[in-house]
Amino acid sequence: MGSPISGLLAELVLQRLEEAVVKNLRPKLWLRYVDDTFVVINNCEGERLHERLNGAFPAIQFTIEGATGNILPFLDDNVQRLSDGKLSPSVHRKDSND
Repeated sequence: MGSPISGLLAELVLQRLEEAVVKNLRPKLWLRYVDDTFVVINNCEGERLHERLNGAFPAIQFTIEGATGNILPFLDDNVQRLSDGKLSPSVHRKDSND
């Protein structure tokens, strides 16, 4: 079991990381829930963002999960990009072994 303040410390570190890295790139959308982040950014800036995130604090390494077609699973949702550019969430059901 970790320290009672470990969650707070992790939150503070991630906020500092976001402030340091994200302010210059200005993504169209940046959402975070605990340690899962959903980002909408121009394709040409995606790799640059990934490199900057991983370079800011080498002990914290981010991974990228790209969309399959126009659908990206995030937490328990599927986020679909519609033809007009809007995002449409729906419930994501993971396969289970019954």
